[in-house]
Amino acid sequence: MSDPKEIQPDEPNPQDDRRPVTPALELALNAHYSDFQNYLIRRVGDRTTAEDILQTFCIRVMRSGTQLRDEGSAIGWLYTCLLYTSDAADEE
Repeated sequence: MSDPKEIQPDEPNPQDDRRPVTPALELALNAHYSDFQNYLIRRVGDRTTAEDILQTFCIRVMRSGTQLRDEGSAIGWLYTCLLYTSDAADEE
């Protein structure tokens, strides 16, 4: 008999707050990752800070559960999110 607290692999994890991400959004994120990184390096002037912001950005995107149907709209939405994420990092 299994431990009732143990979560089986096919059961949703209640501690996992990620929502499903559409394939278009995931494809755009993966395809343009280096573009986002280069944008941030130019914007903040520091590779380490840019990578920290990019990591925060990716986590927010994956948790958002935003449903976008095509890669074109996903790219625009991602750049908007990236701008807000980098602005928030500037304020810290």
